[in-house]
Amino acid sequence: MGINKYLRRINFTKNVIRDNNTLFQLHKHHILNVAFENLDILFKRKHTFN
Repeated sequence: MGINKYLRRINFTKNVIRDNNTLFQLHKHHILNVAFENLDILFKRKHTFN
C-alpha cells in the first residue's frame, strides 16, 4: 500500500510535516480508523482491503 492510499484509508487530509504534532495525528487517525483489524490476526481471520 502506498503512502497516499494509506493516508486516505485513515482519513488523514492534512499536509504531512515531519514534526511531533503530525506524528500524533497520524497515530490518532490510524487508531480511530483501523482499530480492530489487528484483532483479526489473533483470531486467524483473513481481512481484505478493497
